[in-house]
Amino acid sequence: MNESQDASPKAVLICGLGLLGQHCAVVLKELGIPVYGLHDVEPASWETEGVSQALDRFTIGDCRRHSALEQAGIASCRAVLFTTNDERANISGALAARSLNPGVRLVIRSSQTNLNERLDQRLGNLMALDIAELPATAFSLAAIGDETVGLLSLDGEFLRVVDRRIGPGDRWAAGRELHHLDTRWRRVLDHSSGGNRTRVDFHGWDPGEPVQQGDLLAYIELYQPTPTPESARAKETERRALPRWNSIRAWLGRLWSGGSQVRRIALLTAAALILIHLAGVILYKIQYPETTLLDAFNVATVLIFDGYSNMFAQLKLPFHISLWMLLFSLMMTMSGAVVMGMLYAFLTARVLSARLEFRRRPARIPRSRHVVVIGMGPLGRRVAGLLADLDQPVVAVSDVGLDHSVLPRIPVITGEPRENLAKANCATAASVLALTDDDVSNLELALMAAQINESCRLVVRADDAEFGRSVMSLAPHTHAMSVYALSAEAFAAGALGENVLNLLRIGHETILTTEFIVESGDTFEGRLLGDVTCGYGLAAILFQRRRTDPVEFFPPEDIRLEVGNRLVVLATIGGLQNAEHGASLQRTHQVRVLKVYSEDAAFEGTRTISRITGCNLGAAGASFGELPAVLPQLLFRHQARRLARELGLIGVTAEVVPAQSTAGAGIPSCD
Repeated sequence: MNESQDASPKAVLICGLGLLGQHCAVVLKELGIPVYGLHDVEPASWETEGVSQALDRFTIGDCRRHSALEQAGIASCRAVLFTTNDERANISGALAARSLNPGVRLVIRSSQTNLNERLDQRLGNLMALDIAELPATAFSLAAIGDETVGLLSLDGEFLRVVDRRIGPGDRWAAGRELHHLDTRWRRVLDHSSGGNRTRVDFHGWDPGEPVQQGDLLAYIELYQPTPTPESARAKETERRALPRWNSIRAWLGRLWSGGSQVRRIALLTAAALILIHLAGVILYKIQYPETTLLDAFNVATVLIFDGYSNMFAQLKLPFHISLWMLLFSLMMTMSGAVVMGMLYAFLTARVLSARLEFRRRPARIPRSRHVVVIGMGPLGRRVAGLLADLDQPVVAVSDVGLDHSVLPRIPVITGEPRENLAKANCATAASVLALTDDDVSNLELALMAAQINESCRLVVRADDAEFGRSVMSLAPHTHAMSVYALSAEAFAAGALGENVLNLLRIGHETILTTEFIVESGDTFEGRLLGDVTCGYGLAAILFQRRRTDPVEFFPPEDIRLEVGNRLVVLATIGGLQNAEHGASLQRTHQVRVLKVYSEDAAFEGTRTISRITGCNLGAAGASFGELPAVLPQLLFRHQARRLARELGLIGVTAEVVPAQSTAGAGIPSCD
């Protein structure tokens, strides 16, 4: 983040100017970053609008060749993006680029997860992105069509991003102010009055504004609130306090009721064999009192495991035994033989079942309210798998055969997709996704699906932007999305040096989940978290002081960031650029202290002002000398609202006012 504070930022070299490379060039140019291009041939025309104006330098050559990279200007570049369709060429080019410029940032297009990790360990300063993985969640959630627009997995916890319209009778529309919706497991991201959202602004809304019917509200939350340590310990104590017999009886009940018919028969057989064995031990001990209990156990065990012939094979027995005891011993051996035969049969059946698994009957095709995914390329497979993980009924349509292990839980219809829409029960489907690599085929399939089922939701992969906008006007409930347009912002963020974990869509804007590690001299070091998030337009969702420390979701804004801290945020590409350049938004508010009700309140108020604004205690305490008084510190609106609320809780009456024109002079030091 600290490199780009220069007046003239260094260029980014894009190797491979296909659709993905062209979208990356446009995004980077919008950020004011010089863009160099390297392509193997000179294109007759560009498929993406604005590419010719975005390129400051264009070179024809092979990105795997040292000479081509040098001619393209790699020595003066801050980052190199390898975006060709050939993953081998991307990796080979990355190796060549690292040998020419050891400090350059490398961002490669690759789906080889294991290899990518090894390359990052060896080369360093490398980021690999899979264009099928990045937009899969966006396509899946567009198909579901509910309020959830993003799913994240961070440090073992699942979070979801919700874009919700407040309806009539909604419990949140009962005059509650927006800041009341922020809890330990939820954080409001954006609010648009009247339901018209122009752009996502994490701090452009007023926390004191009441929620009204028709408002659009975007927020992120944990799926379930994390239980407190006290409640977890109480549950553990209660569990241990239960009687031991009750626990055993409950376990046996679950084992019996939750098992199959085979399991019940096996349990009954095992119990009967154990009872016969115990009866043999007791009877032999009674019949021959001079024997020890261990000898009686040994005799019963030998008889159970086909030992009758060993004990009674002689014509004249060396010991006396009654007829009924002899018959009981024979029954013990026969029972053991029957059980062993059953065990061998069961094991044989399991082995044959495993070897003949390919004969297993395929999953049943859903009849209604399901999702049809057409096109089982890398994107289609990931989308179908994600929908299944979300417990959505799914049927996949593929023009080529798939191995059963690829999508084991999903029914797959193989053949020409146009002829298999009826077989996939398209007429009763809730959504249809056309995700082949051909935009025209996707359009044709979407129109056929709309003709069969006018009420279904259509999600169409349209990598050409103009084509996609035209597709959305042809049928109702249609969403056209471009894999390359969605992925380009993640590649651009990678070029800025950020670690992009995921992306999602709120409205028509792409939001990137990005991880920062605070380094010495960057734009985060030594600043309050509230100054960073409000100033750069970020939303903090996770904070960790060190890798070995516990994580904190939705951290408070008065944390002061230090070197080594880990921070995960939601950000637009513009917000990431602000963070890189240290370009903070303007502070537009102040707080006026009106009245203090006690000396204790003044003392606590001084500490609160120092904590939230970052000002030293002396400067904060000076504000209580003569009231009413306006605090000289300029604040962001969210900071000012929070400060006024917390002062009110400790007996200090305060209000938020617009920043005064003379407030910038004489602001006390916050060091």
